[in-house]
Amino acid sequence: MAPLVTGLFSAPGLHLLRLSARPALGAGLAISSLGLLILLGQALAFAALAPGPAGVLALAAGLIPGVLALALPVGLFLGLVSAARSWAERGEWLALACSGAPARSVGGPVLALGLLMGAIQAGLTHGAEPLGRREARRTLAQAVGDLRLQPGRPVVLGDTLLVAGEADEDRLGDVLLAAGPVLTTARRAWMEGGGRIRLEDGEALGLSADPAHSTGVAWRLSFARAQLRLDLPDSRVELIERSTGELVAQIARARLAGDQAVAARRTLARRSALPASVPLLALLALPLGARASRPGLVAVGTVLGWWAVLRVADQVSAQIGPLAAAWAPFFVLAAVVALAWASWREG
Repeated sequence: MAPLVTGLFSAPGLHLLRLSARPALGAGLAISSLGLLILLGQALAFAALAPGPAGVLALAAGLIPGVLALALPVGLFLGLVSAARSWAERGEWLALACSGAPARSVGGPVLALGLLMGAIQAGLTHGAEPLGRREARRTLAQAVGDLRLQPGRPVVLGDTLLVAGEADEDRLGDVLLAAGPVLTTARRAWMEGGGRIRLEDGEALGLSADPAHSTGVAWRLSFARAQLRLDLPDSRVELIERSTGELVAQIARARLAGDQAVAARRTLARRSALPASVPLLALLALPLGARASRPGLVAVGTVLGWWAVLRVADQVSAQIGPLAAAWAPFFVLAAVVALAWASWREG
């Protein structure tokens, strides 16, 4: 036990970790910022109605755990590659070997840090990320539920355009709704719960492109009162938003019904497979940084290659099964790490 503890807290290993802290933090912050901007932009672009400033902040907060789940392993990997390359340029790997300690002696602290970061990411993937994504969806749904129209300003909800000439809280006047080929107008309207709108004293027109209808109107309907349901976002909870406990219960129910629940099983397995890959990425960073002449290019290529393996595994999940698809990238990465360390001749 003593040699193991000594290896885990060896001075060279701790020095390497300190050297990797700054580039790892810089890379993690850059990836987090860029990832958050991309996800936030996508969420707002596809939202039926954008939330206000407070809603945007709540949406960003919900997306942060998912961004961190990506930035944490990539930032750690890039930081360790940078530190290992710095040692190679300053001859510290050679100095370590000349002192009688092989280069692999720093693997203990790196592995310990990788295990710690993997545990943190497991907390993100199993807990914080699904909870955050669910809260982000609720924020967007609440923006629609709290819809307050401005007079004369159109609002697009799915395939429906809604504009009111007058607006006083939930009471509207001179309303126009356009949904596909149907155009509806009403003198008065009220917004109701559940995405419903109540109309009074109005008219609905069915528009047509048929030349036989010279006016462009296929049919016309006048009404004293009518109620329409607006095309609101789907309130369904996606698999990525479900907690680990909910996924386990869903899989159990599916098995009782004779369903394999392939998607749910793959989602659940991936939440453990990805954190398990973090220590392997940390170990891979050492030989790559120590041996590569262009460590930045090699590091980025490795990250993109790992991402490609994840995507390929998703595509063949129907053929190889959900568990194999989720864990295949882990075993591919493990084989690459074993090959890299076996061919490392620095020490």
